[in-house]
Order: sequence, then structure tokens, then C-alpha cells
Amino acid sequence: MITDKLEQRGMPTNHKRVYRVYRDEGLQLPKRRRKRLRSAKRVPLSRAATMNERWTMDFMHDCPADGRRFRVLTVLDEFSRECLAAGVAVSIPGERVKRRCGWDSNG
Repeated sequence: MITDKLEQRGMPTNHKRVYRVYRDEGLQLPKRRRKRLRSAKRVPLSRAATMNERWTMDFMHDCPADGRRFRVLTVLDEFSRECLAAGVAVSIPGERVKRRCGWDSNG
């Protein structure tokens, strides 16, 4: 409504000017409501039929008695449940994950 009033008086308007008017008058800006997005119907993945068809990656972490934290990146074959790779480190950045899993920077 304030935007309409400012435009009727011939004043230029933008969101910063409207915010300033609200703040100077001690008014509260109306809360913006988030647009609800309809979620797509979820379809469960089919089970892996052969080895190396689908891999699963997961991070695990632990903290021993001395208080130091470490993380473990595990890569599993979904069909055989075999652990293909495991990397242990205090920090595992994304570049190391890509190297560990054999993905290059091109995808």
C-alpha cells in the first residue's frame, strides 16, 4: 500500500525507499510468505541387478576419548554390499572425494 501511495504522489519507488518509510514510521514490514512448491511424487529406486550398477557413498564420523574428530568416507557397491573404498581423515573436502571416487573435474 505504501508503494501505491508513493507512486500516486509522483515519487520514485523501490524496495529500499519503501523499507525506509516503514522504518521511519515504526511500522513492521509484512512477512513474506514462501511459495509452496508441490513435491513430485517419489518413486523408489529399483534394486541393483548386477555388480557396479550403482554405488552408494556415505560419511561417518567419530570422536575417540582424546577428543579429536575424524571422518570416514565409504563407497559401497549396492548389489554385493562390498566396500569399494574407504578414506579416513580429519577433513575430507569435495576435491578429495572426487579424487577418491575416480571422478574428474569434467563430471
